[in-house]
Amino acid sequence: MDLDALFKLFGQQTPVCVMVQMLMRSLLAPGELDDRLNAAGGSRTYIRQLLPSTLVEVMSLVVTGKQRSLHAAHKAANVAASVQALYSKLARLDPEVGRELVRTVAEKSLAILEHLHRWPPLLAGYRTFIIDGNHLGGTEHRIKETRTRRGAPLPGRSLVVYDADHRLVVDVFPVQDAYTSERTLFPRLCIQPGALYLADRDFSTNPCVRNLIVGGACFLIRKHSNNLKLKEDAPGQVVGTEQGRKVSEQAVLLDDEQAGAAGLARRLRLITIHREKDAVVLVTNLPASVDAVTIAQLYRERWKIELAFGELTRFIGCEVKTLGYPQAALFAFCVALTGYNLWTLVRGAIAREHGQETERATSLHYLADELSGTYRGMMVALPEEWWMKYEVCALTELAAGLCELARAMPVERYRKSVRGPKKPVKRTGKPDSHFSTQRLLDKRGRG
Repeated sequence: MDLDALFKLFGQQTPVCVMVQMLMRSLLAPGELDDRLNAAGGSRTYIRQLLPSTLVEVMSLVVTGKQRSLHAAHKAANVAASVQALYSKLARLDPEVGRELVRTVAEKSLAILEHLHRWPPLLAGYRTFIIDGNHLGGTEHRIKETRTRRGAPLPGRSLVVYDADHRLVVDVFPVQDAYTSERTLFPRLCIQPGALYLADRDFSTNPCVRNLIVGGACFLIRKHSNNLKLKEDAPGQVVGTEQGRKVSEQAVLLDDEQAGAAGLARRLRLITIHREKDAVVLVTNLPASVDAVTIAQLYRERWKIELAFGELTRFIGCEVKTLGYPQAALFAFCVALTGYNLWTLVRGAIAREHGQETERATSLHYLADELSGTYRGMMVALPEEWWMKYEVCALTELAAGLCELARAMPVERYRKSVRGPKKPVKRTGKPDSHFSTQRLLDKRGRG
């Protein structure tokens, strides 16, 4: 059987694995990627053996579940440099390399999505971004200085910018010190004039809001009880309800001389009946044409980035416990963010060919499971050399290939399994006690 026939067979039986491999060969191709990552990192150590694209290739095998460890990925990728050189390079890799990787892949992903599918915007007339911080979980105690400590070694944290309209991570600001406040990273944000930024109350400070106002952007932020200083400009009044909560609106001024006249904003209070003291307070500078109830509903979309973080952890593997050095762990997280963008492109192809309802019902668990279970066998049948044509193919041609594969997908195979609501259970026994499951089953049989 020739390779074209094998490709067609894999496309029919495991289309998801084929789609992801096509995207990876196109978006992570050496050449331009190496130039941009080298410029971002400012280092050319081991440039002959360990190109930045090689580091991305090896790490992508780990975070996507194709290989179980970095050592195994080093062998599978046939890297010319030794595994010690690989670990050494990752341990001192500039975090800006990971950031540039995310930005580069996001730019190309946006261009491909234009030929696949456009989800409706969260708010008509605005491009909506969601900002949130993410801290990496504790790693193994592999570094000498961590072995005598009981606590979990934290390898770093980052500020992530999520394009909610295109479902893509478009920027990230990684920092090695895990105790760094997310607010200190906010000034590095490249604010787009006319865009809308959603954030939680960690960013409810006068400097953060001022930066958005000066940048010409709109914001919708949950107010912290103390940090954001406002001046009341008019009394508040109830203007409607949202999911059983009263919505009151009040004109306010940002108590910040540097914001000037642009500091005019609106404060919204979402009050649950009989629990007024637990009201959610939102602050926004959206125009009056966007009513308060719509704004209250819009803030619920901030959870999209939390759902993205959950998928990164469960299905993509953004936290590699064996990577103790912050630079290596942060780079793995950035590679995982690019993997999330690749899955968005796959979902975009499904939405184009089968509709948004089908795409919404598709489970990333089943998509990722097919990739990790099929990849090695597919790469034996279709070697790396056969996929190189996708490194130079036009984005329109790539999008057409994705749509062709998605069109023939057995979408029912990837549908989510939805269960009913859980029933409350009253548990007996002491918290730290134990019991024999078989004895309980024996009692059931006797009953």
